[in-house]
Amino acid sequence: MDVFSLGRLLWLALGECRGHYPLLNASAHQAMAEDLRGRPSIKAVKRALEFYLKPHLPPASLSLLHGSAAFLL
Repeated sequence: MDVFSLGRLLWLALGECRGHYPLLNASAHQAMAEDLRGRPSIKAVKRALEFYLKPHLPPASLSLLHGSAAFLL
């Protein structure tokens, strides 16, 4: 997965927490929305990304995604 794809995935995940993209199932969407309500902290974003996206990403990609979250927030 390249950097562009990771960035797009991050934006989809952040959009999902605000209800803009149906990336996750309904219960995961609700939980992620609660975790990231309002202006989320970097720690909250990292925790949500790890919990909801970790099963779908290799470890190196998850680390890059964490770095992207810190940079974008």
